[in-house]
Amino acid sequence: KWYPSRSVEHRSGVKDAAGLISNKLLRLGIILLGFKLNLTVLFTQGIKCLPIAAVVVTLTIVVCYVIARKFGVDPQLAICGAAAVMGLSGSIKVPPEKEDEKANNEVMAVAIIAIMGTIFALLEITLGPLTGLSKTQLGITAGASLHEIAGDAFGAVDIATIMKLSRVLMLVFAAIVIAVWWDKNHSEMPADGKRKVSFPWFMLGFIGASIIGTFVPFIGAIAPNLVDFAYIVLGMAMAALGINVNFSAIAKKGQKAFLASFFTSVMLMCFAAGVSALFF
Repeated sequence: KWYPSRSVEHRSGVKDAAGLISNKLLRLGIILLGFKLNLTVLFTQGIKCLPIAAVVVTLTIVVCYVIARKFGVDPQLAICGAAAVMGLSGSIKVPPEKEDEKANNEVMAVAIIAIMGTIFALLEITLGPLTGLSKTQLGITAGASLHEIAGDAFGAVDIATIMKLSRVLMLVFAAIVIAVWWDKNHSEMPADGKRKVSFPWFMLGFIGASIIGTFVPFIGAIAPNLVDFAYIVLGMAMAALGINVNFSAIAKKGQKAFLASFFTSVMLMCFAAGVSALFF
């Protein structure tokens, strides 16, 4: 943390403000990312990708969570690393005394995901041409396991992008299911015995943005600019979140989470390659 010498009141004020800002900006950024999702393309050219994306997202989340727990990773960090960490952060409720731990887990998960994305993008770009898969199959593999940018290296950025957008759509439903599951299995029961599920309503904003971006022409024309702004907003949110992060705690807890993410990424890459070879 960058403000250890400040008074307790000042530290508490900065912490509360940073938490509020990061929460609001994260949700705004996720909503704006909806403009990247062109539903017409997705439900025409990408109709074959949707069921594959559903299986990929489900298996990735389940396998990552199971492996992480086997390594002794905290449940909160395991689920953050398994799914859309930024989209879920506002929906996973923890007691006040665990807010700092939650912030550390979110930043750690984002860092690990970024590192794994770079490592496996380089691996797929290097090993892809040696597998005998076609350009389309390599694009599907990249879109199912990484990002559409990796598909560009194989000259298949269009199909890779469609595959990635299919995954993004599936993550919307995954975020809702995980938020409900977390509340039922990891949240403390209120004194009145009535549990209130923290439904991620902002995910409906994501869907709304995708509908507007797809069917409103002048919005669709500026959709790329709105997506660029979304990444800026998400970066600001992570910066606000990082103010409260204890990096020494991250260093101690990150090794097991890193290993779990590595093994999950290997399995995801192999599964994506197998599916692309079978169906494309």
